[in-house]
Amino acid sequence: MKKFRENYRVTAGIGISLLAMISSNAAFAQDADAESDETEIVVTARKVSENVLDVPLAISAVTAEQLEQTGARSLDEVSRLTPGFNFERTIGTLAQPTIRGQAQTRITNPVQNVATFFNGVYLQRSYQVDSDLLDIDRVEIVKGPQSALFGRNAFAGAVSIVTKRPDLEDFRGQIEATIGNHERRELRGSLSVPLGGIAAVSVAGSISDFDGTWRNDNVGSAALSGATLVTKGRLNGYKNRSILAQVAIEPMDNVRIDAFWSHRKIFIESAATYQLSSTFAISRGNGMNCTPFVAPLSPARNGNDALFCGALPASPPIGAGDPRLPGLLVDRRSYGQDGQSDVAGATVAVDITDALSLTYQFGYTDADATNIATLSADPLNGSAFPFFLGQVLFDARGNGSITSKTHELRAQYETDNFRLLVGGFAGTVDDFSFGGTAFLAPNSTTDVFANITTPLSGYGATQRDERNRAVFGLVSFNLAEGLRIAAEARQSWERVTQQGVNAAGVLTGTVFQREFKAFTPRFTVDYQPDDNWLIYASAARGAKVGGFNVPTATNPLTADQQIFQPEFNWTYELGLKGTLLDRALTIEAAVFHTDWSNLQGNQSVNLGQPAIVRNLAGAKVDGVEFSAVIRPSSAFTFNLGVAYANSRFANGTVDDTIPRALCASLATCPTTGVYSSNISGRKLPRVPELQANAGVQFRQPIGSIFGTEVDLVSRLDLSITSRQYTDNTNTAYVPSRELVDGNIGLNSDPWSLRFWAKNLFDRKYAAYAFTTFAGSGAGSGVTYGTLLGDRRTLGATMSFKF
Repeated sequence: MKKFRENYRVTAGIGISLLAMISSNAAFAQDADAESDETEIVVTARKVSENVLDVPLAISAVTAEQLEQTGARSLDEVSRLTPGFNFERTIGTLAQPTIRGQAQTRITNPVQNVATFFNGVYLQRSYQVDSDLLDIDRVEIVKGPQSALFGRNAFAGAVSIVTKRPDLEDFRGQIEATIGNHERRELRGSLSVPLGGIAAVSVAGSISDFDGTWRNDNVGSAALSGATLVTKGRLNGYKNRSILAQVAIEPMDNVRIDAFWSHRKIFIESAATYQLSSTFAISRGNGMNCTPFVAPLSPARNGNDALFCGALPASPPIGAGDPRLPGLLVDRRSYGQDGQSDVAGATVAVDITDALSLTYQFGYTDADATNIATLSADPLNGSAFPFFLGQVLFDARGNGSITSKTHELRAQYETDNFRLLVGGFAGTVDDFSFGGTAFLAPNSTTDVFANITTPLSGYGATQRDERNRAVFGLVSFNLAEGLRIAAEARQSWERVTQQGVNAAGVLTGTVFQREFKAFTPRFTVDYQPDDNWLIYASAARGAKVGGFNVPTATNPLTADQQIFQPEFNWTYELGLKGTLLDRALTIEAAVFHTDWSNLQGNQSVNLGQPAIVRNLAGAKVDGVEFSAVIRPSSAFTFNLGVAYANSRFANGTVDDTIPRALCASLATCPTTGVYSSNISGRKLPRVPELQANAGVQFRQPIGSIFGTEVDLVSRLDLSITSRQYTDNTNTAYVPSRELVDGNIGLNSDPWSLRFWAKNLFDRKYAAYAFTTFAGSGAGSGVTYGTLLGDRRTLGATMSFKF
């Protein structure tokens, strides 16, 4: 806390000055824009278009205007604007959204705790999720279980990405160019063309390149060249190519047809990361600092400390006698993600009468992704493992491909006082995943994938097929003036079939199959005392499907270990949202409690083999969220958001990965202190307890330039994220961080020019970290993988609309 006060006194001063400027205006001047878009945001979280302030759900909707004002280009940047929403970039293909502190303890799980949708089409795998937000109308973050209407694993909430619909009346276009430091180059454009008043087509595309903000200090490979050296230059860079095509048709007044296709090709260079380990296959030294204990099979030179306690730094700590050079050392054969994703969908909506409508939606996805990560802490000197002495350990996990098809049909009857919705869903998923490890000579161009079948692989490959069926519905009606009750429910049947795949790509071994059933209701009561306020209370159940652990020759499993059950939660919420002072002030607040059962976590079975998924007892989450938008005058807009979530494991929760990693004798393990397998009451890993964001925007007309009226627009945003523990021991953590973004520029109707800065004060910080214990990787002991956030980036963006 002291460091926070010292380092960000300047930020606080800026914020106080801006607040003073706001306060100096007439108290919430009557000329504030009473019809501002901020209070008229339309969302579709309940399968119908509604004003966000009229929906009895906790929804944060980030609009296209906000994305443009802040320069947000990814869900990671959207999370800085959204209290209660966190985006874990982790490594490679394993990025995933988190809502209200309900992070997955198993990051390689084939399904997520948060369901993500693109124009209503479900994106199941984590490598499909983080789009570049091309031609976006809004991003809806719907908090709390949404399994009743969204279905498919909307366990903790849902993220809904909605693009701009083609305009049937007017021609619309935009082109935008960005340049910045570290070789940032970006070109984006969109065009919407009406066709005779009954149809329209639109196309959008983007080309984006960035070299990254962190230097790779692995200079030993600088003289090498070859196709396998794919991370070139700095770390955290990327190359992205995206295209979006859409069509809208309204052949009759009561018929609406929409279709789209989105394609994205992405290559992400290796993350700015370092490994801290007592495992001799990964590190020649031991940079741990607490819990004296000799990890099994580790040489004495690795020291006696088994864990790292305290804040993980932004530069790798080096233990005594470790030959590792300082700085970030990453083998240039590593990369974060290489793949592509196609998403397509079509919707047909027919208004049969003024009250009755019928809607059909089809969805299709096809994606693939690979990644290769260097696990060795020192890619120059390599491993201390006797059989692979001096070689570099690579890990290729979370790779694969997925194809899905979905069909949804729903009918809705709605009057002023009554609404009834019924629907059915059917879908199939073809999901192939694989991984492996390889030890290779350092500073060479040897192909990693050609050597992925080393004796320590063990990760194997699996084919997972899903057949999903569901029926769902909603009924709501007014009990009295302003008082409404609603009930939603979904009954789902998910048949999961899984089997191993051998090196030749042929299905092999036992066929695992089971149908998982789930009933997920939601009950809501809301009251609107007038047009400005909504008070609501809800109880909702969320569900996430179960699955199988496929045994291998090196990792045999018992019958009980070969299956894990679905997980469930009940969330109880009380919320308030509304406006004051002629809509100059908008407020949203919620308090909630979540009971989480059958939590899917890790279990170590065989030393040196990957952990399997099993069901832990559960967790509990208590939290509160608050957000406000203040418009004291037409010149100023101020926003504030705060989210607190106390996420902890429930009583009776046991984690056996911890003692397996720390016990000299695998037959007997200590049962107290940090060695304890009882993790009751400990915080869930990789979730911040507190998130806050604040922003202020100033807009003032300055006259005419090139024949158009021009405004001066400036904005400053602050985001705060508290510490996040790396694992269930709650000993090591990613420290809190405070990031400031800012921009200033000129804006007119046809054009704008904006100069911007991300991470304005060039804060060096650990963004995310995860821990692997013995049994979840090669060797033994404990390993911390720490990823660093981007340092300061500067640039300019020019946009022209027509």
